Amino acid sequence: VVVIIREWYDMMLSDRVHERNGEVGKASDKHNAELRDYGVGAQILLELGVKNMILLSNAPKKIIGIDGYGLNVVDHQTIPGLKD
Repeated sequence: VVVIIREWYDMMLSDRVHERNGEVGKASDKHNAELRDYGVGAQILLELGVKNMILLSNAPKKIIGIDGYGLNVVDHQTIPGLKD
């Protein structure tokens, strides 16, 4: 099973604009959206019967709360030839 979660580059750009303007609270909006994305992915994986997984990513992240869905990241592997 492969689940692809892509970054929301438009949100990242808007976060930079808000930070530059001193609007600190806007960065948490991106974090909340990211958690929702992981929640949707977690529900899909559970429905497919996935419990343990290997995370394929060149940008390691600590995924907080994924165990609350009954999922476990057992390994992390980079993708050769792909930039961060």
